[in-house]
Amino acid sequence: MNRFAIFLNKHIGTNERAILVAWNGASCDLDWIYRLTQVPQSKLSLPQRVKYFLDPYKAIDKCVGCRLNTKHSGLKSYSLSSVYEYVCKCSLSNAHCSLIDAKAQATIILRKEFRTIWRKTNFL
Repeated sequence: MNRFAIFLNKHIGTNERAILVAWNGASCDLDWIYRLTQVPQSKLSLPQRVKYFLDPYKAIDKCVGCRLNTKHSGLKSYSLSSVYEYVCKCSLSNAHCSLIDAKAQATIILRKEFRTIWRKTNFL
């Protein structure tokens, strides 16, 4: 976790804030990061610049105004590969590889279809 903190501090400006993003991560990834860094007397901590957590899966599912929500998109599944294929019109090769998944998530949350919900603080 120390290397992670060093990496974040190196790539986030002193006046910037970070958002940790994890697809369906509220039930796993983000929860464990939070637990490991918030437990009493833990030697691990998140850098001060990390202020938000975002689960795009949860945001798309819960926010009816999101253009990727099934009410607008007709998506049959909110799996990362399904949503990626919908917005990019191409398949997601090597899904479940950490780097591929991270790039796919970044692609999705930067698309106009997702940006409609950026300011919905209940998903951050």
